[in-house]
Amino acid sequence: MLAQGQRSRGKKDGDKRPSALEHPLQGLMPAAEQAARELPGGASADEIAAHAVKVNVISTMDRLLEFSEPLRERVRRREVQVHGAICDLANGRVDLLGQSPNLGRLADSTAPRPLVPTRFGQAPEVEQREPEVEQREPEAEEETKEPEAPQVQPAEAPEGPLPTDRPASSGSRGNKGGVGTRFRRWFQHLG
Repeated sequence: MLAQGQRSRGKKDGDKRPSALEHPLQGLMPAAEQAARELPGGASADEIAAHAVKVNVISTMDRLLEFSEPLRERVRRREVQVHGAICDLANGRVDLLGQSPNLGRLADSTAPRPLVPTRFGQAPEVEQREPEVEQREPEAEEETKEPEAPQVQPAEAPEGPLPTDRPASSGSRGNKGGVGTRFRRWFQHLG
């Protein structure tokens, strides 16, 4: 599983035109604030922005592990790894960050997930109340049995390689992009 962030050149100084990205980027403010705290005092805005992308990718990996018990279980069994990457939109270069530095703490956690999703802080304390139970008068229970669903047998898979309508070496684009007739119903959107 890969959590990916993007790095770009951004607006030039003095450019006051609104951008469609301004509203979604407000969600990155906690990452930018944390990045500014982690960098030395004289860091430039570009350095803070670059580090904020990294902080956000690590936070995303942490949240994936924090909120998904099935994912944590697969990570513990070493069936899945969660890695981070940053794509530089200017040149297409992808920098792999590897796994979260908090992986051990999060993967080994058996604590239930927070009640309120957190961005970079702790979930607020929520008062736990006992659920209200509706009182009912006992009724005579009738045993009703739903009819069982019919058993469906899976279709047998053909032996050998999957057929296509053209040889692999053919350069022609006939037959709707090379999708075999057997699979056209699954790829109707291709043509």
